[in-house]
Amino acid sequence: MMGSRFIHGIREKVEIWEKRVNQAADVIDEWYTVQRAWMYLENTFSAEDIQRQVPQEAAKFKQVDKFWKDLFRKVRQKEKLLMDAFHIPGILERLK
Repeated sequence: MMGSRFIHGIREKVEIWEKRVNQAADVIDEWYTVQRAWMYLENTFSAEDIQRQVPQEAAKFKQVDKFWKDLFRKVRQKEKLLMDAFHIPGILERLK
C-alpha cells in the first residue's frame, strides 16, 4: 500500500498498521521458536532424574516454564482482537 499513488491522506494510518503487522509477524516467529523449544525441553525437564543431574538448568527452565504458561494464559484471556495480544509490553524481548 505504501507504494500506491492513492496513499495521500491515509499515509499515517497505513504506516501505523504496517508497523503493527510487522511487529505481529516478529512476535509470531519468536512465539513459534519458543514453543518448539519449550515442548522439547518441557518433556526433558519433567523427568526427576534429569532435574537431579542438572539442577541449575532445571531451575532456569522452571522460570521459563512459568513465564511461558503465564504468557499463554494472558493471551488466551484476551477477548479483544488478536492483534492486541501481540502488543503486550515487552513480549517480543521476553520471547527472545
